[in-house]
Amino acid sequence: MVLIRESFLNYENNYMDESGNLKELITSIKNGDENAFEELVKKTQKSVFSIAFKMIGNWHDAFDVCQEVYLKIFRYIDSYDPDKKFQVWLYKIVINSCYNLLNSRTPRTSSLDKIEGAPLEVLNFLEEDYGNKQLLEKALTFLNLLSPTERAVFILRDVQNIPSKEISKIVGCTQITVRRHSNNARKKMRTFLENVI
Repeated sequence: MVLIRESFLNYENNYMDESGNLKELITSIKNGDENAFEELVKKTQKSVFSIAFKMIGNWHDAFDVCQEVYLKIFRYIDSYDPDKKFQVWLYKIVINSCYNLLNSRTPRTSSLDKIEGAPLEVLNFLEEDYGNKQLLEKALTFLNLLSPTERAVFILRDVQNIPSKEISKIVGCTQITVRRHSNNARKKMRTFLENVI
């Protein structure tokens, strides 16, 4: 199985291509093709890590979540319904794995000093995703103010640009509840920015 760190930057964008290529890849995985599984990891790992890191706030724990996510995908790929969006199924696994970690233990906190000791691919990703250390520090501080569900909704809706209907399936609540969590997160963000600026 491919480690999450390998080919880390090969993912092109946040929104997944749900074309026939993905369906063929999943069919190959269901037929036991390990190369197809490695290709799926390469196509999705940056997005999976991005969500896990933003949910957890620590790259060590985000890697643990990623490993758990891909073990679950490998184990339960036969239960995936190809008539449904793969991205929704995948992100539901990611978010639930993050919830499990948040509920089972206190995640390690990240400081910028610890982040600087991260592997090169993580540093490249963080630089690409946040631009600079000050923005990263502010983003992590803000995300820690949100409840886990507010954080998940904020990341999926405002960062990943996923529609509310799909978010409701991922986090397991109604679209109205998604909008409520989104509004709460945005209010907290306005308050946070007023205090930071």
